[in-house]
Amino acid sequence: MIGAGSVDGRALSHPDHDRIWSSFVDHAVTPVFHVADQVRVFDDCWYPDDRVENLVPATDAVFLWVPPALALTDLILHGVFDRHPRLRFGVVELSSAWVPQFLLLLDGASDFTTRLNGMPMAQLSRRPSEYFLDHVRVSSFSYENPKKLTEQSGDVFMFCSDYPHSEGTATPLEDYRRMGCEEPQMPGLFHTNIDWLLQH
Repeated sequence: MIGAGSVDGRALSHPDHDRIWSSFVDHAVTPVFHVADQVRVFDDCWYPDDRVENLVPATDAVFLWVPPALALTDLILHGVFDRHPRLRFGVVELSSAWVPQFLLLLDGASDFTTRLNGMPMAQLSRRPSEYFLDHVRVSSFSYENPKKLTEQSGDVFMFCSDYPHSEGTATPLEDYRRMGCEEPQMPGLFHTNIDWLLQH
């Protein structure tokens, strides 16, 4: 697990970090953004100073997805996956409902700024969303309706229950089935995406 934030003031896509990404690839290790390693990406005023230890403010929970989305945007648009085509990334317990809109905005913003600036941020060989679909897998709780998300975005979602933690679900298989997710029709959700992510 790694933090989805800057390193000593450098974005994750900074060339100084290329040795790290190469090392992950060479040793078949998949970095994962996880809820336990969240970084602050907004101004400090949005984070209360009087927070009670071990309690998560609702504002933090609403925007769980922002740090990994920001980090992946940086990695994609600055060519890290072109430079390291075998690099894989996981996003775990940071929600998944954001993915369809994120992919739309990723391509749209890239197209818009390229036209506006007269040049792309980096010379990418493919559409930005294609890097996400080919290099990233995202865990999806049953209540986020991963069947619908898969239809909208593609097969990038993984089973997620967080059981036996208190915020987890006690009957994850039944919960997914209630949302129309069945293993024969969605092998990616139930096992092949995690197998791919862990390079099994």
